[in-house]
Amino acid sequence: MTDSIRVRAERLADILELRILIAHPMTVATGEGAMRVAGHFITRVDVEYGGEVVLVAHFEQGVARNPLLVCRLRPATQTDEIAIVWRDNLGEHDRLTMMV
Repeated sequence: MTDSIRVRAERLADILELRILIAHPMTVATGEGAMRVAGHFITRVDVEYGGEVVLVAHFEQGVARNPLLVCRLRPATQTDEIAIVWRDNLGEHDRLTMMV
């Protein structure tokens, strides 16, 4: 399901900026009693750089649909592998791995 993650990586001098767009409905829980509809939202996003976790973001149901996450790293090398993983409250997840 890798189509849900899009990344734009840009080098700014000695900083690597990652713009991560995640396609996800991010719906909130609604209704009461028997009419209750469970929410569906991302709970965690991990960013790994060179095999090491460099960012962990915890989300709740108040985050908008298709969240955009921006982070800046100071890379140790010119090229390395990054991996982005998200998980949601219903057990769904996705992972994107790419060289930057």
